[in-house]
Amino acid sequence: MKRASKLGILLATVLLLAGVTWFNQKETAPADTARGEATKSVAERPTRPYPNHHAADFTLTNLEGQQVQLSSLKGKKVFINFWASWCPPCKAEMPDLVEMSKKYQGQVEFYGVNLTTQDTAEKAKGFVEEYGIEFPTLLDERGEVGGRYGVVSIPTSFTIDENGVVVQRTGGQLSRSAMEEMLQDLIGR
Repeated sequence: MKRASKLGILLATVLLLAGVTWFNQKETAPADTARGEATKSVAERPTRPYPNHHAADFTLTNLEGQQVQLSSLKGKKVFINFWASWCPPCKAEMPDLVEMSKKYQGQVEFYGVNLTTQDTAEKAKGFVEEYGIEFPTLLDERGEVGGRYGVVSIPTSFTIDENGVVVQRTGGQLSRSAMEEMLQDLIGR
């Protein structure tokens, strides 16, 4: 009986993890009607961080203390990666992200957003130095941008077209080939 109980717990755990993974990878927006938002004007509805929706505008401070506003990048293709210095998948994908930022320089603007509420600015600076990150790193010190973008697992990456529309949203570590695919899809638009 104990073996059947352990098997049941294992099966429940696997199903729970599969459900969480599916939810984090889901690329469709939740139904606004469930919250009564369908009756609101477009200007009153919150911006959704999902494909085919306009990217939520934000202003964050970079490591040099300068403010960067997403809407100032309109007309450019953008790759945004949310991360924290303690995150093993963030560490694993960063060398490829640094390489891709160099490969696609002039075609895509890369930005890292450090979830500073779960990290520190000092650790973020150390991470940037350790991995040789040359693209801007922005500090989400109040967690507002991560919240607006629905970031529940890190790393989470977004591609945004020149009109400010989200092309892709991917939760979890990107393989080199998946990153290349996202960027090629963005450039091909």
